[in-house]
Amino acid sequence: KEPADERPLAIRRQAEWERQVASIGQKEQEVHQHQLRLFREQTAAFARDLHSLRKEVQDLRASRQAPEDASSGLPCERTQASASQVQAECAVRERMAGLERDCMERAAAVERVCADLSEHLQRLELRLPAEQDSGDGGPEALKAA
Repeated sequence: KEPADERPLAIRRQAEWERQVASIGQKEQEVHQHQLRLFREQTAAFARDLHSLRKEVQDLRASRQAPEDASSGLPCERTQASASQVQAECAVRERMAGLERDCMERAAAVERVCADLSEHLQRLELRLPAEQDSGDGGPEALKAA
């Protein structure tokens, strides 16, 4: 039989561990919510950028069509307009490439954060049962993690 002093200590220790497990679960849920919010924000920013680029491309196509439809105009003016359009198209392509790189970098950063958080949570979850079994460390060991 256990002495009367050890039994309340064990009950208190178990209650403390249960509170810490609940706290870890809550933190994990908060992390997932934060990740989802970041993903939604980045997706929305990407959609806005893509929409503006599509509009620019549409405007370029419309401006390209207008000189071709005009029956009058000097060849020199047409050449200048074509050069301007080529420059504008190059600028749009460069901007699209930059946005794609930015999107990929942000996605990679989110993936790294997710992996780091997942790894940290796994370490905490592995440490928790081991410390409960050994009876060593208690709540202070979890805080040190």
